[in-house]
Amino acid sequence: MDRYDAGMPLEQICEWIAAFEAQAVDALELECLLAAGVKVLWEIGHPDDVLLARLLRVLDSGESRALWFSDGGTPDLAKARDGVLNRLLKQIAQPKVKPRPRRRYPQVKRRLFELGDCLELTMVGQKTYRGVVCKIDQRRGRCEYAVLVMANLPDSAPDSFRAGTYFGHYIHHFAVGRLAGPHVIRMDHAMLVREQCPFRVVGRVDLDPESYSPGSWGGVLCMQHVVDDFERTLANDMGAFRKQRLPLSNLLRR
Repeated sequence: MDRYDAGMPLEQICEWIAAFEAQAVDALELECLLAAGVKVLWEIGHPDDVLLARLLRVLDSGESRALWFSDGGTPDLAKARDGVLNRLLKQIAQPKVKPRPRRRYPQVKRRLFELGDCLELTMVGQKTYRGVVCKIDQRRGRCEYAVLVMANLPDSAPDSFRAGTYFGHYIHHFAVGRLAGPHVIRMDHAMLVREQCPFRVVGRVDLDPESYSPGSWGGVLCMQHVVDDFERTLANDMGAFRKQRLPLSNLLRR
């Protein structure tokens, strides 16, 4: 729905749903994805019979329902799932009387950072942390900066960033097979403004957004949380989360 509100054409929304469908790991994930897609397209007044048919095939196979029991599921959970699906199918059997219009949200016009900005953070009495802005999300009136965490660098020179490593791991991608997944800290624009943004932009690298797909930590509500996440990442190398030190140069445009 965020993409719809952002003005994405209907054809691209359908392509986006199909792309995620190809990545589904099992019938349960596929059921959830198709049900969400069917619901969204019905809400905006463009029901898709082909997408609905794919959902019904998954449901008729019984594979997704069986998975509700196989991985810690309970009869009560499966019953609730049946109720949700039955209500959905009954709801979309009739066209939506008033399709949901695109909603317009205010946009942050003066961003603090741009894609590829190399950041340095030195809090009073603490060491220096470094990261790179690898994604900027603006949706539902919020602006969020995703900053990948650099391993210890000798200094904050842009060349040190380019030659350095960041924390992340490789993930499976339906189109390219393997894609870099940087570990990132997501910071809200309003929070940074409120805390007088202690980051310093020390340079910029030319990132290729098609070469990676960021992960995230949640719950960053203040700068102390940001520092805690930097410290936790650097302290234990995120081994428990399969994080590795990967070369930033692999994320740069050739």
